[in-house]
Amino acid sequence: MRNSISLSVVVTAIMAAAAPAAAGAATVPIAGTFAADSQGTCAEPTLQGSVYRWNCIGATERYAGDLTSTADAVFTVDGAFNAVSGATHLTGTERFVGCVGPRCGTLDWRYHTSIKGNPETLEPISANGRARITGGTGDLAGAKGTFAFTCTDPCTYEGRLVLRP
Repeated sequence: MRNSISLSVVVTAIMAAAAPAAAGAATVPIAGTFAADSQGTCAEPTLQGSVYRWNCIGATERYAGDLTSTADAVFTVDGAFNAVSGATHLTGTERFVGCVGPRCGTLDWRYHTSIKGNPETLEPISANGRARITGGTGDLAGAKGTFAFTCTDPCTYEGRLVLRP
């Protein structure tokens, strides 16, 4: 019984300490555009069956709108292109450097993207994906949230961030 009482006291204390922080957090809608600056450095694609796989590091892009870049966002790409279906799947991480309104710092996120392409011309037909915020620094420390993105012309994003007080 002693352990269960101690555990309930600890859980209650943790919940009480977390409640004010969560209560003061601000949910901020975000929307805007982004454009790639560079593809970074990419490894030579490898063929596994009908799927080409590759990895790129140091690719960059810039954000406008509610996410406003003050420096290049740098990202990695792990890609897989199916030569039969024309489908491409990308995953990776990205570090955004900039501001959300008056609050500036960095945001880190993991993303996944699906691209439907023409298997004969390799031209993209449609692309969409999602990103999940995994951390931040400066005024954006403690940020959480997700956003969806679509790339036709231009690439757009839309979602929500939860910013600590």
